[in-house]
Amino acid sequence: MLIAIICAIGSFSSCVKQTPTSDFNPAPYRDSPSAVTLCFDLRNDDHPIAGLVLKVNQVANLESHAVALPFESAHVSMNREIYSTWGSYEDMTLINYHTSPSTSGTYSIGIVPIVGLAPPEQWSEDPYELEGASVYFIKTSSLVRHFIFRYPDADPKRRQWLQDIAGLANTNVESVGIVLPPNIEGRAIRRTNRTSVPDPVLEAGITKFYPTSKQAAQVDAIHIKYELPPNKNQQLIIEQTIKLVIALIPPILQFLVIRLRRPEQKKRAKRLIWIIASVQVILLVGLLYMAYSSWQESTGKALGDLTAAIISGLFTAYNLWDEKKDSSTS
Repeated sequence: MLIAIICAIGSFSSCVKQTPTSDFNPAPYRDSPSAVTLCFDLRNDDHPIAGLVLKVNQVANLESHAVALPFESAHVSMNREIYSTWGSYEDMTLINYHTSPSTSGTYSIGIVPIVGLAPPEQWSEDPYELEGASVYFIKTSSLVRHFIFRYPDADPKRRQWLQDIAGLANTNVESVGIVLPPNIEGRAIRRTNRTSVPDPVLEAGITKFYPTSKQAAQVDAIHIKYELPPNKNQQLIIEQTIKLVIALIPPILQFLVIRLRRPEQKKRAKRLIWIIASVQVILLVGLLYMAYSSWQESTGKALGDLTAAIISGLFTAYNLWDEKKDSSTS
């Protein structure tokens, strides 16, 4: 019996630990033009972080508010100052909070939204082709990202939902605020040739604020496409690839000279081969020096430089051996 109780407690504890939490930071959304702002922070590339920022004016009596969001949530943080509660249902999150004469200022509620499944590889980058969710965070390559928030009034399947919540939710989201990762590059969306649609109604610092409906935005969804800068490992791979390509240029030129020379050009070709070999020696010394210098800083970088030097050196040695063999037979 005791063992069963301990196991049950252990199972409960593991479930509690696995509950996702929101690290929502409301600071970038303080300048929102709206009283109720739905926020998305895309700086966490593993999963977008969402939240509500509420600007509450002092009221004379206790008031209850209900906000309906068109997506499910894995977790919503509680704000004791406004006694918030929440529930997640099929395709909807309902958040309740309360204001009183003692509450006045800006309050926030963190949300972990459940995003839609990635579309097939043949996706034409049209949000209309996406089904079943309102929020999508799509990774079409190792660095390219699409963020999509489909407007409920643009989805025929959501029209009944809008009617159902009309009497339930007495407080509406008035703007959508989005923060993108730093140092990104916008990429053109195929169907529009723009990096984002619609145009934001306001830009404040690192945050862009967008309309909340198709009627206001004149498009079906907020769609933002961008490319992240390479991380350290990706940057290292790019750097080492460039070094390897540069290190292989001289032996490739030697190889072409040997294969394409005519009999009457042998002496001139031999001179050129050895000039290229001299240049290659300088490159090899440079690579070996970089490998030695970076050994303490980055073993991967040092090994990359050393590998490029060895491959290039072996290629050059083969070319010189081939040239010597050809000279001895002629």
